[in-house]
Amino acid sequence: MVRGAPVEYRHRGIAVVIRQDVVSALTEVVRDADSILIVSSSVAPENLAPILELAREVCASPVVLGLDPLTDAETVRSAFALGVQTSVALPLTPDRLERLLRASPRAAVPIECVQAGDLMVDPGRHVVEWQGSRIDVTPREFDVLLCLARAHPYMVTLDDLARQHFEAVADPHASVRVLIKRIRARLGESAEPPIETVRGLGYRLAG
Repeated sequence: MVRGAPVEYRHRGIAVVIRQDVVSALTEVVRDADSILIVSSSVAPENLAPILELAREVCASPVVLGLDPLTDAETVRSAFALGVQTSVALPLTPDRLERLLRASPRAAVPIECVQAGDLMVDPGRHVVEWQGSRIDVTPREFDVLLCLARAHPYMVTLDDLARQHFEAVADPHASVRVLIKRIRARLGESAEPPIETVRGLGYRLAG
């Protein structure tokens, strides 16, 4: 249903969460008022009706029909009659999802900056500022800094960073450590490093 690594979506300011059951999916939607719910057209019409009814009860997020290549016209008509607002072709890709969001009124809502101590990460402009000065970072460094800033003041585990940002490499844990070292160098070494190591567990932003 979904193609592309998580990092490809995050580069566009989009988070994609996949859930196999309705309750878990709706729980994710309820947590984020700006989210949308994409339901595959492989769901039978008799099962789609209660999903849409439940979605209307618990959240205001739009429901989008994910169109499988083999979907017939009658299934699409039935889905729209039940309350689906729009559709997107499957498999979902970063380009397709970005076009869908641009066409939605919710896409006009600005993506908020994340401030964590002396660090500011702006997903909308893809800008990082440290102690008031702009810092040049690579896309992957940006993603990791945004992850740490959103978690601040709490820790992000090494396992989570490896899974989210280096799932396709041979040694994801080593890749995280190398990336953190590069980010620290960009932010400047000091007596109190901007990124703290929680020994054996993960990393967190200082302050």
